[in-house]
Amino acid sequence: MPPSPSLEAVIRAANTGVTTPEHIDIKVVIAQSIAIVTWTGVAFLAGYKWLNQFSQLNKYVSDASYWIYLIHVPVLMYIQFPLSNTTLSPLLKMLVAVSATIALGLLSYQLLVRHTLIGVLLNGKRVKTARSQQQATPVS
Repeated sequence: MPPSPSLEAVIRAANTGVTTPEHIDIKVVIAQSIAIVTWTGVAFLAGYKWLNQFSQLNKYVSDASYWIYLIHVPVLMYIQFPLSNTTLSPLLKMLVAVSATIALGLLSYQLLVRHTLIGVLLNGKRVKTARSQQQATPVS
């Protein structure tokens, strides 16, 4: 990766509006492009292989994902600002911030959204499936 720009370069770019890097290494650009496409393909194939089946957990996370997407920026900022002044390692800061954001997102989804009008607006009306009806009726 190229080094990050100096403070002078950032100020010059802000004043002039020119943000073009001074040097572009075409080999690095090609390598990054190939890596992005490859890792995207790997993610799709892994998801297809291991997530292509019904699961209550997958259904729950899928339902909660849009809510978490909507609230994650303010929650993450509220968690990250106090962490930025600590001497913890950057990896630990990231793990704490991501874990706490996901935990708060899932908790707020369960308590404030899932069984409310907001949940209906985000996920649609809940429909009983044949599987849930079979589980609900006792076998004689």
